[in-house]
Amino acid sequence: MKRLKNWFMVRFFPSHFLKKINSQMDRRIFFIREYEGMMRRIWKGEFVLKNRKGLREDIRRERDKSVELIDAAIIALEKNAARPEPDKTIKDNLESGIEKRKLDITQIEKQIDGIDGEIQEADKEIEALRSNLPLLEEMVNE
Repeated sequence: MKRLKNWFMVRFFPSHFLKKINSQMDRRIFFIREYEGMMRRIWKGEFVLKNRKGLREDIRRERDKSVELIDAAIIALEKNAARPEPDKTIKDNLESGIEKRKLDITQIEKQIDGIDGEIQEADKEIEALRSNLPLLEEMVNE
């Protein structure tokens, strides 16, 4: 029914229909909806930010664990070298393990750097949205 009425208004009284669309109340409602949408985007950004920080913390713990394992392997390597007859297989195994862990650490650090970039982008996006809120409030109150 509303569709028929709108069609009739556009067809026979276009100026009246345009006045109806351009009313102050419609403008206010539009900006209120924009404000609500912006608040939802801020909330979503805060959720993503918190999620990324938790993920970064988990990856950092993984890195710390790898560093501790490397330190333990170095200590074991030193103890093996201090023996009167060092075991060559133990030495080879420890050295290969240390090299693998160092490669893992470089990959983990790249992941951490990537997540740090995402966190900074999310912070900037949230800040930009928050800086636009007063403008929307001003538009609603006009």
